[in-house]
Amino acid sequence: MLKRILMILVLIELAMCSSTSNTSTGSRSVADNEGYTPGGNVQAAWKQGCPKEQKASKGPTDGRFTIGIGNKRLMYGYPSPRSTSFFVFKVGQKLASNNASFCEATYISGTEEIDYYSGISIVKFSFLDFEIEQYLIPTDDKLEHVTTEISPKYYRVEYNIINKSKTNQPVSLAVLIDTMIDDNDGPKVAVYTKAKNDFTLMPEEVSFSGENIPKGILLYQSGTDNTKLTGNVILKEEGNSPDEWLIGSWPYFNSLAWGIVTRDERYLDGAILMRWNDKVLNVDQSSNFFFHYGISNQSKEGLDVLLNDNNITEKASQVSNYEKNAIALTDEQKQSIDDSFQAIKGLKITGVTIEGYADAKGDDKINEIISQKRAAVVKDYIMKKHNISKELIIVKPMSSSAARKKEEDLLNGNPNDRKVIMSIATKEKSADQDKSTVITKKNFKSNAEKAQSCTFIYKNSQRKIGKLIKMKSNTVTANIDNKIVEINKKELKTISFSLK
Repeated sequence: MLKRILMILVLIELAMCSSTSNTSTGSRSVADNEGYTPGGNVQAAWKQGCPKEQKASKGPTDGRFTIGIGNKRLMYGYPSPRSTSFFVFKVGQKLASNNASFCEATYISGTEEIDYYSGISIVKFSFLDFEIEQYLIPTDDKLEHVTTEISPKYYRVEYNIINKSKTNQPVSLAVLIDTMIDDNDGPKVAVYTKAKNDFTLMPEEVSFSGENIPKGILLYQSGTDNTKLTGNVILKEEGNSPDEWLIGSWPYFNSLAWGIVTRDERYLDGAILMRWNDKVLNVDQSSNFFFHYGISNQSKEGLDVLLNDNNITEKASQVSNYEKNAIALTDEQKQSIDDSFQAIKGLKITGVTIEGYADAKGDDKINEIISQKRAAVVKDYIMKKHNISKELIIVKPMSSSAARKKEEDLLNGNPNDRKVIMSIATKEKSADQDKSTVITKKNFKSNAEKAQSCTFIYKNSQRKIGKLIKMKSNTVTANIDNKIVEINKKELKTISFSLK
């Protein structure tokens, strides 16, 4: 019955009057200008060249991360190592970000350190005379740090800012998370102030500040069933709540480095924006800003976090020439898709993003259905024809969010807005290697127990060399100086070893 209703809705798109589009509270672009593309204004400015600070770090990683569980996403990108989430650091009136799209902010990247024993990932940046450290720390459901062999339920996302300048200065930080739960890029968002079972849904853009900041956010894959895959962001923790917290549209939130405000409009592609404003740091003083991102419901699997792979490149192509209400692919459109995959033949495909669009005529809710179906048909086609795994595909129904909205476009619909944009992420196929020699968080325990020799580094900086026998949740059993000893993990900083 539901499918039949949806089909009827699609077929009546032409009967919807243009005044509906003018009065709808549906998703709108930042400006109702012709040919607007979300984020396109700042990206064009970046290409033209913008003034940038010279005293900024340029390292091998930008630190942008994505989180998932198994092959399912809790943030956009996963399980492909590519992320769209980012931070913006503000000192005085100057901005720095690990998002290269912004003209008004200096792009910074840094160096990565990973402690596989503790599971902590650290990326270090610098801007002007400030050091910025990003920590991704695995925790359990009580938000206590857990080591590698225990499945984490949350990640503590922490930014430590250190003032190395010669004067006291105000600093601010904004963090934007591109939310996605499994295959839903516009998950239902709810807030709670006391308990997770006492929540309020937020279908439109909304902002909170000061004492009104909620305790947490729930992100539902479907419905509001907390037994299914549900993301959770914990904000009010240890008195480090952000000063502002916004829910809204990813394309809009991603259009400006600083100063975004909500518009009380419905959104399709969701995001969460957190801001900590104007905290004065004295000389050599540090301050940290953090929140927890994880899974609300019970799961035997643990979360994993991936940083951007800088070897990945994306190439976009357009499937166009859709007739009004058309969803099925024509032979010409199929050939266009085939040509896009032929162009990257020989490369490893790490992810495919498919955005479906509709023109501005008619109701936004109907246009959303049409755009979703157009993208879904392309997804099915590339899975069957080009053998692309379902887990690597992200479908985004963009409705008429980027459509032209002049009077003629609202009345008749512009054919150039009826399209699908497909972005294929690829990297060079690396030479075959012995995977047993690649140490990761997931195989650290088994490889450490195989190693002929390990270095046990204690928190008091003491080092001992021996053979790891068994690693348990709270203790480590080892042979050190021909004696079997049991070491409390709280005493250890890390364990290092080599398989060669």
